[in-house]
Amino acid sequence: MKRKVLLIAVSYTIGTIGGLYLKINIILFCCLGIFVYLLISSKSFGKVSIAIVLLLSCIMAFYKKNKVNNVYAYENKKATIVGEIIDKNDSSYKKKYTVKILSINNGKEYKNYKLIYYSDRVYSIGNIIKLRCNIEQPDVARNYHGFNNRKTLLSKRILGTVNNATVGAIDFRNKDYALILKNKIKTYISEVFYKYLPQKNASVCETLIFGTKMNLDQEIIEDFNESSLSYILAISGMHVSFIVSVVVILVSFAKKSHSYFIVILFICLFACIVDGAESVLRACIMMIIFYLSKIFHAKSDSITSLAVAILIMLIDNPFCIFSSGFEMSVIGTLSIIFFYSALNKKSKKYNSFFKYVLSQIYLSLSANILLMPIIIEKYNRFSIFFIISGTIASAVLALVIPIIIVFLLSNPISITFTKIISKALVVLTNLLLQVSEIFSNISWGRVYIGSIPMWSIVLYYLICSIILVKVKSNANDKKILNKLIKGFVVLYLILAIVNVSYTKIRRGLNIFFIDVGQGDATLIVTPQNKKILIDGRW
Repeated sequence: MKRKVLLIAVSYTIGTIGGLYLKINIILFCCLGIFVYLLISSKSFGKVSIAIVLLLSCIMAFYKKNKVNNVYAYENKKATIVGEIIDKNDSSYKKKYTVKILSINNGKEYKNYKLIYYSDRVYSIGNIIKLRCNIEQPDVARNYHGFNNRKTLLSKRILGTVNNATVGAIDFRNKDYALILKNKIKTYISEVFYKYLPQKNASVCETLIFGTKMNLDQEIIEDFNESSLSYILAISGMHVSFIVSVVVILVSFAKKSHSYFIVILFICLFACIVDGAESVLRACIMMIIFYLSKIFHAKSDSITSLAVAILIMLIDNPFCIFSSGFEMSVIGTLSIIFFYSALNKKSKKYNSFFKYVLSQIYLSLSANILLMPIIIEKYNRFSIFFIISGTIASAVLALVIPIIIVFLLSNPISITFTKIISKALVVLTNLLLQVSEIFSNISWGRVYIGSIPMWSIVLYYLICSIILVKVKSNANDKKILNKLIKGFVVLYLILAIVNVSYTKIRRGLNIFFIDVGQGDATLIVTPQNKKILIDGRW
């Protein structure tokens, strides 16, 4: 296999999944994975490599899972925690602090993890505090498809929350200069936004740069969700590429090798400032590999870069596999790599404007080919206008991000120029908000789908895989693959009809748990087709 890194990344991912989800039969899982690989591999080096990678990743993930489970024993007994304040949020009924654990009961094994601490007291970024408290473990999903807060927090290295704590010694003099500098940069950028822009526009710009929705109106968030544009508010590879493009232009005066180093340093700084969300880390690692290949005059390969990014992220934190951001970022990137070039060939015969428009349409379409089943499975809805809304929003975002960078850089130089730029920024952010609002108000454009069966997802990806193989096959193979595609499509339709018919014909007691925003409502449908709704949202 040419891409050995890809093979290692796939093996490591499978091993990590096994270590996190399996409770006892971990050795059986590893042996099964090794056996499957032995069936498809012919080189002894590959066999040994896959065996070692599967085993190590499985054991490491299993060990970290048990390590985290052990800390939840402190839910019923007091623990002495020494930690450093690394972030704070004053918007809740109590001040919310993110505390980086330095020790628990004088042990250093949880040093890379964090806790959420709620308190009325005022602390500053960088303060060292000593807490005597119980650690409250996050909630798990209580219903089918319910929200699992524990997995979400673990993907961010957060073990749990602390509410009622006895505060011991506090070191106000501690100076973590890197942490303080990062906080000052974020504070400065936010202050510039709210100084020159209306609150609504400033909060949008803050979200586009930092990925935080803390100051964003809930109505705006819902508009973006309903119009299938929620990815615009979550920093992803698209945001990083726009920002890096501006930096590349700004450092174009330097020698190429020097400019590449500057860009790499900026990417690292940006990843640290935005606290390294999974989609940002994936994009930043791939960008760094791309510019390193430029420096060392090596060929850059997107799939290999993605494999390296997956390996680094999983080795650093295996729990990031629980994150929707990680899952959707990786699958969306793979979808673009596989389908975009083939789709975009048709745009080359048009002039520059139509070529750009078509390329954006094909980019949005290619990203959603593999993402669509995941989106439906997670959110149970999608907008039939996602290509149109995504194309318009991406085009506006391509203007907004560079103008934000110019706006921030101009502030120390010229207040007059900053005010002029701010007016353009208000117009463009309002346009972005209007796009989301218009498409969210087209209620008939939203399709709501119940939980889809696993067989439909497997068949869908199988058909996509055959289509990919078909693109690179010769004429004789294409005929066979066409028959396979038609056969699987027919099978898919038959199974779908049978599934829907069975659901309609079947009479029994059905209970549905529905997310209504502030909790779960319960819908009971009796065998007589009577419907009872409990805890609906008013």
